Amino acid sequence: MLSTSLARVTRQLTQMRVGATPAVATSSWMDCSSMMARGFASKPSKKKKSAPKAHAPAAGSTAAKPFLQNQEWVKFQQSISVDGFQTGQTLEATVLKKSKGGKQARNRKARELMMQQQQEKPSENRFPAIRYSPEETQDLLKLAYESLPQREGKRGTRNQKRQDRRWKLVRKIRAKYKAQIQAAHERRMEHRKWTRAQTKGVKEAAPAIVADD
Repeated sequence: MLSTSLARVTRQLTQMRVGATPAVATSSWMDCSSMMARGFASKPSKKKKSAPKAHAPAAGSTAAKPFLQNQEWVKFQQSISVDGFQTGQTLEATVLKKSKGGKQARNRKARELMMQQQQEKPSENRFPAIRYSPEETQDLLKLAYESLPQREGKRGTRNQKRQDRRWKLVRKIRAKYKAQIQAAHERRMEHRKWTRAQTKGVKEAAPAIVADD
């Protein structure tokens, strides 16, 4: 439509140059401008995108099973639940749901489910876990400690003797320092006592001196 309008405008301008009347040229220019306005006034229709339909997980798929971490937490909550009281605890395992932007989390949960299935699946090459009673455990520990080899060679007594001499010297130095501190305190107290005695004598002799003056 735009190309058609431009062609008509070009044709009208050519006619005006040749000698067409100005009224006719003006009317044809207005017709072209109105056609252009009508052409641009129409806007393309916007199609609404339909929301994707959520597919429900199949009954036998891994998405309908709880993941390992939540299942362990639910087992703990069930073990501490009290009958007759509603404490707000989670007593049912949640289902592995597909959430927006959680590809890594879904992969981690899928790996946990795979590991859980492998642990639950019986294997011919795997033996059951051995469990010992407390008495058997004590016997095994006693046997293990008795099987330890006896220590041979030097015992490192030189270092111990050196440390004994070192700390003996340290205690001697500290005792001497303490004696010096006590002696300084006694000298200070003696000087203070002498000052106090001199002050007391002056105060006692002051009335007689004032009377003589």
